[in-house]
Amino acid sequence: MNFNPDFGHVILDFYREDPEIGRRLQILRQCRIRRRWRSLEIHCPNRVVAEGLLSVYGLLVEPIAALSLARHVALFASGIPFMTLPLGDGSGFPWEEAV
Repeated sequence: MNFNPDFGHVILDFYREDPEIGRRLQILRQCRIRRRWRSLEIHCPNRVVAEGLLSVYGLLVEPIAALSLARHVALFASGIPFMTLPLGDGSGFPWEEAV
């Protein structure tokens, strides 16, 4: 698998003017990110980190959508699919359990 550390930097750089949001997104540094088809895959080392990313998911949506990086985000925890999170119009429940 080819993981690109630049995607994490792009998301963090999007909020470089707001140090509070940057601090909240530091959990993203523990993950590996890659783009595949129309999806941005975020591979977390464990379920705790994946659940931590869910708590800041709203902050991830804006840069991913603004930069047209993906149509949805797929979260993995310990190599196992955890959740798929759409970047849709905001209607309805924003994610579905993968496991």
